Amino acid sequence: MASPVGTMLTKALLPAGLALLSFVPLQERVKKQERPSFDSAVAELQAAWKDKRFGALGSSIDTLKTHVHLARSEALHAALPPAPEGWTLQPDTTRADFEKQAGSQAAAFTMGLGLGQTSSFKYTSDNGQRMEVQVMGNSPLVAMFGLAVQNPAMLGKDQEVVRYGSHTALLKANPNGKGAELQILIGGKHTVTVQLRGESDEFLLKVMDQAAVDRIAKVLS
Repeated sequence: MASPVGTMLTKALLPAGLALLSFVPLQERVKKQERPSFDSAVAELQAAWKDKRFGALGSSIDTLKTHVHLARSEALHAALPPAPEGWTLQPDTTRADFEKQAGSQAAAFTMGLGLGQTSSFKYTSDNGQRMEVQVMGNSPLVAMFGLAVQNPAMLGKDQEVVRYGSHTALLKANPNGKGAELQILIGGKHTVTVQLRGESDEFLLKVMDQAAVDRIAKVLS
């Protein structure tokens, strides 16, 4: 049997306990914060620079880098050569994919890895063949590429130099004629790498022609 003191304590503490329960936070799903627009990021950058708020300044720079990467990837997709007959250029590498790429690029910049901005695209054929195009701005491969082009002795037996006007490329053909890789140096600092599976090097050069390289170079200029 409860003592009178215990009963009194219970009666005294019960209202306080109920009051505490009323303050328990309710479950809430937090909406993902949208990225600031390009114009608002520019305005924030200018304001942060004026006020010497360097944390906000860095965040604005990262936001602008992401916007640039997204816009550049979309422009590159439009500049790519049209899909050959029986092939399909993967539809507009969706905005979500661009966002994912942009996020990884921004992280790389933040960590100071010195990586170039990369955009990747894919072609597929009705027969299951594939062609992948990777465009890297300010590529760290430029120095190695230049040495190979300037010193023919460094080229393998299956490699050759291809000229695209002021741009230079290295073509590596698969000995069995069913695959090739083309690395193009654009403007002395950007690289375009095309990997083809299931078709010949002649097919690759026909797709990646002078007009296509010129369009890509314009986007990267």
